[in-house]
Amino acid sequence: MKFLIILILMIGCGGSEGERNIATDDKYLTVSSLGSIDSSNVSNYLVSGTCSEEAGTISLDVDGSSLAPIANCTNGNWSIAYDFQSILDGMLDLRFIHFDSSGVVADEEAIMVEKDTVIPVINFDSLAAIDSMNDSNYQISGTCSEEGQSVEISITGVTITTQPNCVAGVWNKFVDVSGLADGTIQILADHESTEGESALQISVDVVKDANLPLVAITVAADIDQASEFSYTISGTCSEESETVEVDVGGETQSPLCQSGTWEATVNPSSIPDGSVVITANHSNAAGTPANQGSVTVNKDVAPPSVTIDSAPDINAGNQSAYTFSGSCSENNVEVTVVIGDMNPSTQPTCNSGSWSVTMDVSSIPDGPVDISADHDVAGQAAVTIEKATTLLL
Repeated sequence: MKFLIILILMIGCGGSEGERNIATDDKYLTVSSLGSIDSSNVSNYLVSGTCSEEAGTISLDVDGSSLAPIANCTNGNWSIAYDFQSILDGMLDLRFIHFDSSGVVADEEAIMVEKDTVIPVINFDSLAAIDSMNDSNYQISGTCSEEGQSVEISITGVTITTQPNCVAGVWNKFVDVSGLADGTIQILADHESTEGESALQISVDVVKDANLPLVAITVAADIDQASEFSYTISGTCSEESETVEVDVGGETQSPLCQSGTWEATVNPSSIPDGSVVITANHSNAAGTPANQGSVTVNKDVAPPSVTIDSAPDINAGNQSAYTFSGSCSENNVEVTVVIGDMNPSTQPTCNSGSWSVTMDVSSIPDGPVDISADHDVAGQAAVTIEKATTLLL
C-alpha cells in the first residue's frame, strides 16, 4: 500500500527537473499594457498587473534569459521595476511567469516590447543668408537619424504646412520667408523616433537682408601731377561696416562703409595717361550685391608740350591769309602764338592735340620773322621763317 501511494505522488509531481508544472484550474496572471522601453525609463521600467496566487511570485524571462528582480503577488496585485540597460535594443520577447507558493507555475503571459534607447539626432546643414534672391524660396536642410519620421521645422511668423521627412539620413525644406522683416531669424528643428522619443531641439540663427544695397561715387577728380601718387575718391553706401570694393584703373582699395559714406586713397602712378575707369562695388551681409557705381576720369600727368609743325615762308601770295599750325598736349587749353611782333586777334585752342592760326601778316616787314608758341607750362616752341614779298626786277 505504501508503494502505491509513493508511486501516485511521483506521478503527480511531474517529469524531470527543470520542467514547469502549469496548473489547469482558475489560476491567472495579467500584465498591464506596456509601453516601449526608451532612454527615459530603461533603468526603471515599471510593470504591474494582477495575480491569483497570494504569496506567490512573478519572474521575467527576456528572450529566454531570466531578468531580476522577482515580484511578489500581494492582495491580488503585483508591481515591480526592471533595469533593461544591459539588454540590447530591439524587439524583446518578455515572458512573465507566475508561481504559486509551492513553486508550481500558475500562469504565463508573453508580450513583445520594443526597446530603443538611442536618442534621435537632428542637425542643420550650413544655411545661406537670406536675401532678395532667395527669400521667397529659402532652402533649409540637414541630417537626421529616424528614417521616415518627420522633422518639425518652426520659424516665428512663418506657417509651414507640410513638414519634411527624414529620408536616407537627410531632410530638406523650402520655405517662404519674404514676409519676415530684415534682421536675425531663428529656425528651430525637432525630431522624434517612432516610439515618441525626442531629439535635443536645435536652432540656428540666419541673417535676412533683402533690401538691395546702394553704392555711388560722388567725388572723383581728374588725375594730375598733384594727385598721381595719392589720389582720393569717395562716395556713399548703404551697408554699415561692410566693405566697398574700389577699383581705379586696376589699383584697388577696400574701405569700410561708415555712417553711409566711404573714402579710398590709391596710387595711380603706374596707370598710363588717358581715360581711367573707376568702379565701386558693395554687398550686404547676406552677400547681395549693389548695382555697381562707375565713373570715368582723365589722367594727365605728362608735362604739357607744344610744337610748330607747319610755318611756310611768307610771300606775296599768302601774306594776307597766312596759316601756321602745330601740335599741343592740353586739349581745350589755349596756345599763345606770336609771329613777328603780332598776335592773332583770337589765340587758338588746343583741339584733339593740334592747333592752327590763319591771320594777315602783310604789315610785317620783309626779312627773317620769328614765330613762337606757348602752351600752359610747356617749353616754348619757336621757329624763324623768311618773309619776301618784294618782286626782284
